[in-house]
Amino acid sequence: MKPLLCALFMVSSLYLCYVFLFGELASQNGLKDINFSVDGKNSWSYGTAGSTGHRSKQEDRVLVVSSHADFGVFGVFDGHGSSGASDFAANTFYPVFSRRIAEGQRLGEALQMAIEDVENMFMEKAHKQAWYSGSTACIAVVTPQVAIVGSVGDSRALVCVARKNSTTNLIEMDSTQLSKDHHPELAEERRRIEAAGGFVEFGGVNGELAVSRVIGDMEFKAFGVSAQANVVEYRIENSNEEFLVLASDGIFQRMSNQDVCNTVIIARGSRALDHESRSGLSQVAAVMIVEDALESGSSDNLSVIVVPLVGER
Repeated sequence: MKPLLCALFMVSSLYLCYVFLFGELASQNGLKDINFSVDGKNSWSYGTAGSTGHRSKQEDRVLVVSSHADFGVFGVFDGHGSSGASDFAANTFYPVFSRRIAEGQRLGEALQMAIEDVENMFMEKAHKQAWYSGSTACIAVVTPQVAIVGSVGDSRALVCVARKNSTTNLIEMDSTQLSKDHHPELAEERRRIEAAGGFVEFGGVNGELAVSRVIGDMEFKAFGVSAQANVVEYRIENSNEEFLVLASDGIFQRMSNQDVCNTVIIARGSRALDHESRSGLSQVAAVMIVEDALESGSSDNLSVIVVPLVGER
């Protein structure tokens, strides 16, 4: 694992923030081109994994803030046109979000406004320094009661909820997508783009950009491309095992949401491999999801975070 940033930020106490770059180290533990991180020592357990896939460079970034007593922050940023925007967003989001919280904003409002702040900060630099890169952002703020997700672009957040099949008595996982894939073909997105003088062709804004909401991509902002995040709140049931999965779109090139949750349930059966760690299942699931995406033929960068919402924290 190669941390791009490992810094301490002060709000009311010290919190640990990691930004990870996956896929540029030699294989570890027999996992070809897959790197992972797991943390069960802090307040919020999680597992992460990633790979460059068939790309020459890794432009995904993963953000984890796991030692805050009241909430955890987890984010996936899928960069394109270089890693400039994904680097900037992953490194900038948490300090900006922390300031919003310190000012008294509620979590959901702070999440939405912090994404807007990151966009404004990046665009100011982009105009001055001719930065043309862009990045998705899919960020979750998790408390014991709720998971609040804010997203722009097509990185996804989904919840896998365990249930017992009444016929087979086997444990299965149901998938629920919390984020929205911001693609220009969607009616709402197309209307905004066309109203701004742009057009949608070949699945892209002006025939090029495949997402209609994004941080950066300054040359498309005049044509209706937005950085306004969708924010949703998911109430944690506490009666069944639940897992939050955040992933870049490379995971979903060949896997459905249900495929991802099915992989989590398979990983659940492997829990004995690391039964001493409360993050053991999250780690196994994250690595297996990346392995499955690679084996299914995904050609993109791959990044995933698995966060247990019930029973593992």
